[in-house]
Amino acid sequence: MPSWCSAQLPSDPRVVLTFPVELPTNTSASEVEQWLSASGFTKVQAEREVATPTGPRKVLDVVADRFRLKNAEKVRVIEAIETALKRGAGRLNVYAPKEEAAPRPDAEPPQGGASPSGAFDLWRYSTGLHCPDSDRRYADPIPSAFSFNSAVGACEVCRGFGRVIGVDYNLVIPNDKLTLRAGAIKPMQTPAWQECQDDLMRHAEIAGIPRDTPWSKLTPEQKHWVINGTPSYKEGQWGKQWYGVKRFFAYLESKALQNAHPVMLSKYRSYTPCETCGGARLKLESLLWRIGSKDLADSVLSPTKRFMPAGCKVEPGNSEALPGLCLHDLMQLPIDKLRHFFGRIDAPADTR
Repeated sequence: MPSWCSAQLPSDPRVVLTFPVELPTNTSASEVEQWLSASGFTKVQAEREVATPTGPRKVLDVVADRFRLKNAEKVRVIEAIETALKRGAGRLNVYAPKEEAAPRPDAEPPQGGASPSGAFDLWRYSTGLHCPDSDRRYADPIPSAFSFNSAVGACEVCRGFGRVIGVDYNLVIPNDKLTLRAGAIKPMQTPAWQECQDDLMRHAEIAGIPRDTPWSKLTPEQKHWVINGTPSYKEGQWGKQWYGVKRFFAYLESKALQNAHPVMLSKYRSYTPCETCGGARLKLESLLWRIGSKDLADSVLSPTKRFMPAGCKVEPGNSEALPGLCLHDLMQLPIDKLRHFFGRIDAPADTR
């Protein structure tokens, strides 16, 4: 540990306000010391390593101020908070000694640094549309972000149409009364693709998937296995694992310029809902915004019928407890319920 990181804790523990500073991985201790001195800061509470898209980076929690909560002056606390938020690009970490800190359910120990393990509760704060725990920041909302006619808000895959030309599994499995053995997967019943049908039969037996049960009576998990293949499938292991109907068509598309593959693909293609936006036409960032309270949302749309954006990692039980409705929910409501919904929203008056 560099000399400027030692002896950080006084004998009487205090609340420490810090701001994070991200540094290049190869930064030396002397360079950091020089930077801190030039900026007027001489203490570092903790040194952490965080993962970034470009690789792990070093982060220092630089001390803005420290004091006892009981004896701290309000002006001094406000000044320390403002300094930390300004220097930390809107982020603030508070190290509170456990014997003085008020209990908080979201408290977590600091990750690395000079402080003894378990001596502090770490409280994270930030300004703006930013989550201090995940370090994810959202852009400020603008009108074009909520329009599928704008490149700003439209889904990048379907371009705001909500549908794409893809494989229609109603055409792939036109008769759900057939079993896998009897040829439920229609494109694999030709002599050219009999080998794929044999692969399906062999791997289905190993995986315990019923081969003589009508497709309509298979469980959702069993159908998912047939369509998407073995969950742990690795590329190149088609002889040992079931690759799935989806990868079968992906292979045909990769060879579309050869033989009669384009003709065969055209038989099983149609406009299908976009898997990226779920047919909502908008980007995920736009669909995460919600308007209204939970009670108001419940009065116009049942929680079980609300749209959950694809890629939004929320448990089913927790999603029903979210307040308000997203834009796609509002677009599905009839006019009378829309009038009821917006008639009860307290929107700020336009002062322009």
